[in-house]
Amino acid sequence: MEAAGYRVVAVESRHKAIQIAQQFDFDIAILDHTLDKHDRIRCVRFIRQAAPATRIVVLHKSGADCGADLYLDSREGPERLVSCVKTLLASKTKEKVEAANTAGLEPI
Repeated sequence: MEAAGYRVVAVESRHKAIQIAQQFDFDIAILDHTLDKHDRIRCVRFIRQAAPATRIVVLHKSGADCGADLYLDSREGPERLVSCVKTLLASKTKEKVEAANTAGLEPI
């Protein structure tokens, strides 16, 4: 992700991810396949409550639904992840513009 020009904050555990998510506003959270199912579910729920506008990508071969925006097989490679992140960010920007237009405001 950094090689594609994105700023990345990497954490090693669900607990650290939750601490970081409380301090910063992220556009996208990418949860790795190494998190067990219960930790993935907890992270997704926390992010949904704390930062509802944050998009969530789960990298996992099973794609077991836990409320994320996108499930990506972790074996598909970094190019696919970058492509998906670009798509999610573009849709988020479009939603912001539409919301601003609806409210009669200039988009940020």
